Amino acid sequence: MTIEARGSRAFFYSFPMHSQSLRSPHYLATSASTVALVLLFGAVLLWSYHFAQGLTWQFDDQINLGGLVGVSDRQGFLNFVAGGVAGPAGRPLSLLSFVPNYADWPGNPWGMVQGNVLLHLLNGLLAWLLLAQLWRTCPSATRAVDTPPVDPLPWAALGAVLWAALAIHATAILMPVQRMTLVSAFFVFLTLWLFVVVRRRWAGAGGMGPLIGISAIVGLGTALAILGKESGALAVSLVAVLETLWLRHLPAPAPRRLWRLWVLLAWLAVPLVLLVQYGVRDWAGLMNAYAYYRPFSLAERLATESVILWEYVRQTLLPRPALLGPFHDGHAVYNWAMWQPWAASAAWVALLAGLWRWARTEALGARVVLLAVVFYLVSHQIESTFVALELYFEHRNYVGTLCMAFAAAVWLRRLWMYPGRGHKAATGGVVALMLAWQLFAVQQVASAFGNPLLGAELWYRYHPQSARAAQTLAWQFGINGWAEASLRIADEFANADPQNVGVRIQALTQSCRLYKAEAADHEARLDQMRKEVKSLKSTSGLVTGLRALGETVRDGACSGVTLQTYQAFLEAAEQNTAVRHSPAILHHVSFELAETASKIGLQADAIRYAKQAFYSWPSISAAERAATLMFQDEQLDEAIAWTDEVVTYAPRGMAELAWRERFGSMKTAFMSIRGQIHSAPENRQDEQRK
Repeated sequence: MTIEARGSRAFFYSFPMHSQSLRSPHYLATSASTVALVLLFGAVLLWSYHFAQGLTWQFDDQINLGGLVGVSDRQGFLNFVAGGVAGPAGRPLSLLSFVPNYADWPGNPWGMVQGNVLLHLLNGLLAWLLLAQLWRTCPSATRAVDTPPVDPLPWAALGAVLWAALAIHATAILMPVQRMTLVSAFFVFLTLWLFVVVRRRWAGAGGMGPLIGISAIVGLGTALAILGKESGALAVSLVAVLETLWLRHLPAPAPRRLWRLWVLLAWLAVPLVLLVQYGVRDWAGLMNAYAYYRPFSLAERLATESVILWEYVRQTLLPRPALLGPFHDGHAVYNWAMWQPWAASAAWVALLAGLWRWARTEALGARVVLLAVVFYLVSHQIESTFVALELYFEHRNYVGTLCMAFAAAVWLRRLWMYPGRGHKAATGGVVALMLAWQLFAVQQVASAFGNPLLGAELWYRYHPQSARAAQTLAWQFGINGWAEASLRIADEFANADPQNVGVRIQALTQSCRLYKAEAADHEARLDQMRKEVKSLKSTSGLVTGLRALGETVRDGACSGVTLQTYQAFLEAAEQNTAVRHSPAILHHVSFELAETASKIGLQADAIRYAKQAFYSWPSISAAERAATLMFQDEQLDEAIAWTDEVVTYAPRGMAELAWRERFGSMKTAFMSIRGQIHSAPENRQDEQRK
C-alpha cells in the first residue's frame, strides 16, 4: 500500500509500503537503533577531528577573516559581512557564519574549526534526509533485490555516514576559511532535498502552481548557496541531474512540454552563465589571467583537470593520508601532447557510455552508479573546467561525492539482501572496513594539521614542488629556532624555481628577523629580486609574504634594506607586465608602495599609490587608506570628494549598504572637522582681513 494525503506526515514520509506500518514495533526499533548508530558515528568523527587542536591559520584566512576584529560594532559588522573579497558575490552568508566565532580571531583557529566540524555534521544530517527521499523514489521497475526497503532510513543513514566519513573532506573542515564550502553545501543539500520532496508531492499535479513553486524553491535555494560560495550555483544543475537520472519515472508536475523545457533550462543555466561571463563579457580578462597569473594555459588546465578528476576519485575511495593536505600548488601540469589527458578523457567517455547502456536495463544498481558519476562530474563544471582557478583542491569534492556514497549504500544493500548464508556478515565487514579506513585517514590528516611542524614536514615531503609547502616548512623551522634550516629550505626552493619570487620574499623576511647583522646579504637578496622581478612571467606568488616583508622594513628591522631600496623593488614589481594585467596583484603592490611612500614622507606619492590600489581592485581598505592619507596631508576637500567617488565603485547588494554607511560616516566626520577649522577664531579673523 502507499501512504497518501495524511497531512504533513504524508508530505515528508510517503513511500511504498509492503507489510509494515510506521507505528509498528519493528519500525520504531529500527529507527531507534539507526539514530543510535548515527550518534555513535558522530561521536567517533568528532574524536577523529579532535586531533587537530593545535592547528594554525592557513594562507587564505587572513585576507578573509581579518575583519572579525571589528564586528562588535554595527559598522564593523557590515564591513565584514558585506565586504567579502573571496568571490564576485562576496559570500556574505559564509562571512555571517564566522561572526559567532569573532572571539577566536586571531588567537584560536581551533575554535573556528570546531564550528566547521559541527556544520559538517549538520550537512551529514541533510544528506541523510536527501538520500532517504531518493530511496523512496527508487526508479527501479523490478522487484526482489532492487526493490527499495520498507524503511529506507537505515540505508539512507549508511549513505550519509559513508559520505560524512570521507577523508577527502578533511581539508574543507580543517581549513577555517573553507567554512565557505560547507555553508554553500548546506544550501545545496537543502535545495536538493526540498526539490525531491515537492517533486514527489506534486507528481502529476499539472497546472502552473507546482511549476512556480518548484521554481521558487530551486531559485531561492540556489541564490542562498551562491551567497555562501559561488559554486553554490551548481544546485540548479544537480537538480537537473536528479530529475533526469532518478526522478524521471514520476509523472510531470506541470504540462509535459513545459516541464521538459524547465529541466532543459536547469541543465543549461550554469553553462550559459559561464559562457556569457567569460566568453562574452570578460574573455580578455580570462585570457589575461592565464597569460599573466597562472603558470599554465587554458588548454593545459583542461588537459590536467581530466587527470585530476580521476585522482579525486582515487582519493575518495582509497585515501592516502599523506597526500591529503592544503598544498597542491605544485601539481604536475599536463598538455594534450601527453598520453595521460587522452587516456583520462577516453576513460570518462567509456565509463559514461557503458553505464548509460547498462542503466537502460532498469537495474537499480546500474542507475545509481550512473547517477553517482554524472552527479560527480556536473559538480565540477565550475571549478574543474575553463575558469582560471588553481588546478587542485580537495574541497571541490565536498558536494559531488554524495551520490558516490549513495551508490555504495545501494550496493551494500544488494549484498545484504542476497540469498544465501553469510551475506549479512560480509556486508557488515565491508562497512566496518570502509569506515575504519576513512576515519583512520581523517585522524591522520587531523594530526598533521594539529602538529604544524609535523604537518609542514609531511606536506613538503609529499609535495616537493609546492611553493606554499616550502614556505610553510621554512616558517615552521624559523619559529622553532632552526634558522639555518629555515633559510636552507627557502633558498633551495627559490633556486629550483626562480620564477617563484614569493619564496624569496619570505626568505629575506626570515633572514632579516633571524640574522640582524647580515646587512650585506639582505641588500644583495633584495637587489637580486629587484633585477629579476621585471621579467617574471608569472607573479602569482608575488604577494605571498609581501606585507610581512614591508612591515619588517618599515619597522627598521631589516638591516641593509632601506625604505628607498624597498620602494625601488616595489616600483620594479609594479612595472612587470604580468602585474599590470593582474588587478589583485597590482592592488597589493600598489598598497605596499603607498605605505612605504607614506613612511618615507612622500605624501603625494602615497596618495597616488593608494588610489591606484583602489582603482585596480576596489576595496574598502584601499579607499579608507587613500582618504586617511588625504586627511593627514590636510587635503580635506579632496578627501570629502573621494568619499563620494569611492561609493560609485561599491558592489551591488548588501555590500553597497556597507560602503555607503562607512564612507558616509567618514564624509560627515571630514566635513565636521572642516567646519571646526573654518569657525576657529584665527580663521574668522583671516577671512575678515581678506
